[in-house]
Amino acid sequence: ISDHPEVLDQLNNTSPAAIVLILLLYAMNLLVLTYISIASLQFLNKPMEHKENFLLTAYTSLMNFFGAGGAGAGFRGAYLKVKHSVLVKQYLLITLIYYAFFATISGIMLVSMASPWWLTLLVSLLIGSVSYTAIKYFMSRNSDTFKLDFKYKPVVSIAIATLVQAAVICIIYYVELRSIDPSI
Repeated sequence: ISDHPEVLDQLNNTSPAAIVLILLLYAMNLLVLTYISIASLQFLNKPMEHKENFLLTAYTSLMNFFGAGGAGAGFRGAYLKVKHSVLVKQYLLITLIYYAFFATISGIMLVSMASPWWLTLLVSLLIGSVSYTAIKYFMSRNSDTFKLDFKYKPVVSIAIATLVQAAVICIIYYVELRSIDPSI
């Protein structure tokens, strides 16, 4: 902060209501991430208490923020392996499924505002196809690990929660940008 005093000036010029709203939106994002984690563990038949799941999600989110290169995901994988017997390959599979939804939703959001409908559809199909192919390839190379029954309900829950997460992130960015420049 001593090297960048303009940050404090900008914070002083930000309305308390905007700060509270941003904090509430980040809390909502944390709850959505916790729900995604719950659904992921349901897919793997590895139940975890909600409090433990929330604390793990909060801790790994902080690690992602302060740690190097996605340290939170690595910690989550190690924690789930040690405490809940989740195989690393199973963790990677459900993480790939989540990332596939996030990539598809983000791609749709990215091109839908400035592109014709057919380009949005094409990009959506392309991202979805690449994601599906990557997941199928990963599963085929590790077929001995995946003796799981494919459960659609947790996967649909992950997809819906990821859509909510993307919307919350957009709202966060909008509120942050508006707090800096009201003409946005």
